[in-house]
Amino acid sequence: MNSQTQQFYENHSHDLIERYDSADMSELHQLLAKHIRPNSKIIDIGFGSGRDLAFLQSNDHDIYGIDPVETFVTQAQHRFTDIREHFRVGSFLSSDILSDWLNSFDTVISIAVWMHLKAHERPKAIETIKALVKLNGIVILSFSLGGRDSDDGRHFEPLELQEVIDEFNDAEFSVIESVCTQDSLGRDSIQWATAVFKR
Repeated sequence: MNSQTQQFYENHSHDLIERYDSADMSELHQLLAKHIRPNSKIIDIGFGSGRDLAFLQSNDHDIYGIDPVETFVTQAQHRFTDIREHFRVGSFLSSDILSDWLNSFDTVISIAVWMHLKAHERPKAIETIKALVKLNGIVILSFSLGGRDSDDGRHFEPLELQEVIDEFNDAEFSVIESVCTQDSLGRDSIQWATAVFKR
């Protein structure tokens, strides 16, 4: 995530938390419930408001998260007070997270983050995921398709579903399921893809 993109989320974090928490995530949450094994240890990379983490915790999973936006991390630490140490500032490109959490997770999820990575950053991000998730673990990515015009400084990489699947296949992940859905915030111009991989 480039510095302008990160700054946008930092500057608008309080409004975005309220907006993200109000989105209808039932389709995504059904997919998470379908593919994540009971009592999994899960890390959410770029967790934003913590909405999906709250859903996972309510289903008896052990939740962790990293996000480059400090306000989002602080919010998560207040939201999940008893496990505040499970949430840190970081990103796919933060190598220091690997020292503590190497091969620690049954599942890695990342929702609405992948399209912010530039093409040359994605191999490093996949390496990070591979280092975090256990053998036979599950990875679930959700990202917007195609390009997006942005007048707020955020970077949106134009992505296609098959392109992302191919990159993970090259890193020895196998795709289990992929779906395309409409935008949960009602924006007609945006379509989403979610891909489920097994390491």
